[in-house]
Amino acid sequence: MKKNLILFFTALSLGIFTYFFQELEDRHKFNEAEKRGTLLDPVALGELKGFSLPNIKITKQGEQYLLLSGEIVDERKVDWFMTILAGIKMKRVLPKEPLKQTERENFFPDEFERVEFHFEKGKVTFVLGKKLDFDQSFYMEVINGSEVSHVVAFDSAPLDTIYDKAEGHRSDHRYRRFQSIFYLDEDFFRDYRIFRHWMNKKWSLLEVELDSRRNRKFSLNFTEAQTTPKIPFFLKAETKEMQAFEEAIVKLEGKSYAQKVDIDFEEVPLATMVVNSSQGEARLTLLRSNRDKKAYFLKSSLDKNIYLIEDKHARLFFKPAQDFWHLFAFGPELASLKVQFPTEETFQLITFNRDNGKFEAKSNGAEASHQSFSQLLKFLSKKADYWVAGNSLDDGYIHQFTLDWGQGPFFLMIRSGEILLYHKESGQGLVYKIAGSPPFPMVKEKYYYE
Repeated sequence: MKKNLILFFTALSLGIFTYFFQELEDRHKFNEAEKRGTLLDPVALGELKGFSLPNIKITKQGEQYLLLSGEIVDERKVDWFMTILAGIKMKRVLPKEPLKQTERENFFPDEFERVEFHFEKGKVTFVLGKKLDFDQSFYMEVINGSEVSHVVAFDSAPLDTIYDKAEGHRSDHRYRRFQSIFYLDEDFFRDYRIFRHWMNKKWSLLEVELDSRRNRKFSLNFTEAQTTPKIPFFLKAETKEMQAFEEAIVKLEGKSYAQKVDIDFEEVPLATMVVNSSQGEARLTLLRSNRDKKAYFLKSSLDKNIYLIEDKHARLFFKPAQDFWHLFAFGPELASLKVQFPTEETFQLITFNRDNGKFEAKSNGAEASHQSFSQLLKFLSKKADYWVAGNSLDDGYIHQFTLDWGQGPFFLMIRSGEILLYHKESGQGLVYKIAGSPPFPMVKEKYYYE
């Protein structure tokens, strides 16, 4: 934000400096004292204490900007506002003569369109005038203390619309775009970020507990990269997903506050999330409107407000624990694997040479089928569709063979549209969805040649 402020006032200062004190120096015969008096120097003016538009007044307290109500202002929107102003450049300065009433009414027909900045050592006001007829420029009045200047300015920001090239030089699009910022109100500047009260200092998430209608209750500890219930013994933490989830929670925000017409929610919340952070604890409740089933709302214990939120934020509350588990039985780097077919001896894949892709198998002189083992390992090296648990999961599946890659025996079983890799001792497994026939052989004869 400070960078944008400096850019804005430096650009404005340089523009006024150039036209007031270089191009127009002879005409107006300004001396050096007058030059220094009209410079809009943020260093000379001191710290910015706030600014006001016709519909809003913002003051700065400490590191935060506040509305008159005491509500926190979203500094990102202040940054945006200052960036727009930084794009306004001075084209020329009008002769330094007082405007007659009729002239003022012609140049500045709407006194409403003004912004006033309050600095530690004074204030500076900008009044928007009308657009020129023959190009995209417009008049502006600059009031710096007792010094009043009238300039012709233009918006240097890129044009974000299609226009007729022949008439583009006098299009009013840029002017109307700049004019619109003078009508911004509290709803625009209000900070709807859920954790804004924690953002005045460094903070971090420690743990979240999530309970929704769709999934089992679980917690995620960010510092330990662990979930409760714990990650299955044969899987690892999906750290990238944990980091992405943490960032998304930190960025939770509303679009607006709920209106009275919205306060008709389903009796049972869709989900709750308890957030434990270095700044304290917060309880978030996800609600759905009876009036509009597609509208989601979030109630926060930090301020008791209810926010209308976007679908992407609501979806965070429906995450299952296994989204944070690395649902891979093993990776392509696997070097050895035991394969046991029913009522047969154990065959072992001894090596997997990744350089030339050859397999070497040892079992009574049998020769391994490179193609079959490649198909099996390729399939089981991909991410499973989901994790399952239960002591009778193998019911309804046809047992094909058993695999062991150092985590104990897993039954590979199949039924219509699914393959289950099941660890019977723990009652846990991975399910892989398939369309049609399995993409690898199911019988021993396809893996070894006698």
